[in-house]
Amino acid sequence: MNITSGTKDLHEQGSTALKNRDNKKIMNEHQQVTPQPAVPCKTLYESVTNALEDYFSYLDGEPPANLYEMVIAQVECALLNFVMERTNHNKTRTAKSLGISRGTLIKKIAQHKIDSSKRGE
Repeated sequence: MNITSGTKDLHEQGSTALKNRDNKKIMNEHQQVTPQPAVPCKTLYESVTNALEDYFSYLDGEPPANLYEMVIAQVECALLNFVMERTNHNKTRTAKSLGISRGTLIKKIAQHKIDSSKRGE
């Protein structure tokens, strides 16, 4: 399943859950209805936006410093770690999955101080 179809499925499931919950409320007007959990973020964009909202809330009105550099570094590190785990720490497969050269991957692993020796664990 690709991310787009997964997002669509989550959205449809969330919409259906909300409709079902609303219908139960109408049908059981005088009975207590257990609330449904919130629908999780559906896209990477929404996840990043939510993280930024949390970060700005944490800053409590203070201006951020080096925001672009910080966000790119955090996302890149998470991406590298995630794909390394998925490829069992195989650098050639990881680089190919990321669309970068193996040399660039090795440079980024060093830059982010990622332990790439977990192969086969």
